[in-house]
Amino acid sequence: MSVEPAPAAKPPRKFLPWAAAAIGLLLLVAFGWTQLWRFAAGESEKTIEAWIAREKSFGRIWSCPERKIEGFPFAIEIACAKPRFDGVIFGRHFAGGLNGLRATAVLTHPSAVTAQIASPFAVLSDDRKIDLELAWNSLDVVLDGLPQNIWRVTITGEKLVLRGNWESIGAINGTADHLSADAAEHPEQSDRAYDFKVAVSDATLPDIDRFLGATLPAEIGAQGTLTEAAFDPSLTVAENIDHWRAAGGRLDLVDASLAHGETTFKAHGALSLDDSHRVEGKLDTESRGFEPLLLRLGVNPMLVSAGALLSNLIAGALPSRAETPPETLIVTIGFDSGRVSIGPARTSIRVPPLY
Repeated sequence: MSVEPAPAAKPPRKFLPWAAAAIGLLLLVAFGWTQLWRFAAGESEKTIEAWIAREKSFGRIWSCPERKIEGFPFAIEIACAKPRFDGVIFGRHFAGGLNGLRATAVLTHPSAVTAQIASPFAVLSDDRKIDLELAWNSLDVVLDGLPQNIWRVTITGEKLVLRGNWESIGAINGTADHLSADAAEHPEQSDRAYDFKVAVSDATLPDIDRFLGATLPAEIGAQGTLTEAAFDPSLTVAENIDHWRAAGGRLDLVDASLAHGETTFKAHGALSLDDSHRVEGKLDTESRGFEPLLLRLGVNPMLVSAGALLSNLIAGALPSRAETPPETLIVTIGFDSGRVSIGPARTSIRVPPLY
């Protein structure tokens, strides 16, 4: 009887040197990234404290209760429960707050911050002449250029409701299904110009309803450029506007539009303020369904239409009826020394000084 020898045991596999190196490298990267995140979180905390201290030196007190810094490993998230404000803005003392705030920045791009804001926002002046509350389903704000030189602001909101009182205007009420707004500075421009774009959909605004004589949702939009845009919160609104006027500030509208049921209005042109603080400039407009409004303002729509047609004939700029519906009124609206002209007709409408 023969006995077969047992097979020799296989030698243990050697741990490959490259695998050990890879694991070591991953551990080193993970440790380094963790330390980088902790450093960035600490710097964010210092930036917040420095900004709060700076604002306090100007008499503006901000609080960020129950502050949390999260977001590891790829973002820095700073959350506050019910942030509050108390201080002077535009020459008046206000107190207000939010229900919550969460600001997020990607670790590789910390100067761009997205803030998710919890509804509502409430603000009240000491004399109670300004008492506003804005509520929404969602509201996001994106700031580019933090912490020192913000060059772009983008706002998007859904299902907004505004209510309250504003001094001599009285009660303010309005809703909007969607809001988007964007303002961006171009550093290569020497006149401190900001390009802006605003769009509001399904808006209900009682003041517009009364103005146009109907209760309907409105679509509102505007885009253009605001030059010499530099506002100081330590000054009053009137002082800021006057500095803008004195610097030669101008509002260039590339396109402004209002659609309110069957009534539509489009305009483009340039506006500024004269030495008496009145609006000056002109707007080239196209409108439909504005005849009842013109009549309420004491302006005969037939005379305006005939005057506009005559002016276009003299200028050799008669619009093509193939492109323009016959019920569309194309006319230039001018503002000069507080007086309003519609086409070639100078109306009795006077615009009071803005401040």
